[in-house]
Amino acid sequence: FHVAVASFAPAYAQEDPAAGASPQDAMKAYLELSKPGPEHKKLSMMVGNWTVAATMHMAPGAPPMTSEATSSVRPLMGGRYFRETYNGEMMGVKFSGIGVFGYDKGSKKYVSSWIDSMSTGLMNSEGTADTSGDVITYFGEYFDPMRQQVVKTKYVLKVKNRKSHTAAMYEVAADGSERKTVELVYTRVAKGEGAKKQGAKKQGAKKQGAKKQGA
Repeated sequence: FHVAVASFAPAYAQEDPAAGASPQDAMKAYLELSKPGPEHKKLSMMVGNWTVAATMHMAPGAPPMTSEATSSVRPLMGGRYFRETYNGEMMGVKFSGIGVFGYDKGSKKYVSSWIDSMSTGLMNSEGTADTSGDVITYFGEYFDPMRQQVVKTKYVLKVKNRKSHTAAMYEVAADGSERKTVELVYTRVAKGEGAKKQGAKKQGAKKQGAKKQGA
């Protein structure tokens, strides 16, 4: 709320009263800017529940590390933003993350913020889409505790349909060279599949309990 008021007031104050500007004019401009557009519709294709096949490339020449994860994406504020909740593991340790992403009609950039259980920082990225609109390339940076330095990143998101999408992260060196560090393949969970798996787990737990009682 404070940010909204702080941004709205200066915008109106800078208008020329002689030109017929009014608070209503300013509000109209803000309301027009706030309407979700085709870019938001594209991002909405990721709404739902997903299984994730994750591949990590820790170092050049080292064998990749693979793991499985789950992801849930939900719309926020009428589809103006989207939130991803990610749960998996990293190098054998439980890992969770939350991302908020969307499209800024003012800057005409795709924007993203990410937090996770392996850091205490906020990772912000912004990017643009190719002419097809299917490939969005973000650029950002994060602090690497191993090297004790800020690392620049490139994140490539490919969304071509509602059944699956992919993401890849690259480290960008000072000379502009890139090294792929993470690959993610998202596959949509069919309706009812999650409930079936949960039911199977409960049934398995009951059988295990019955065996212990019998023993």
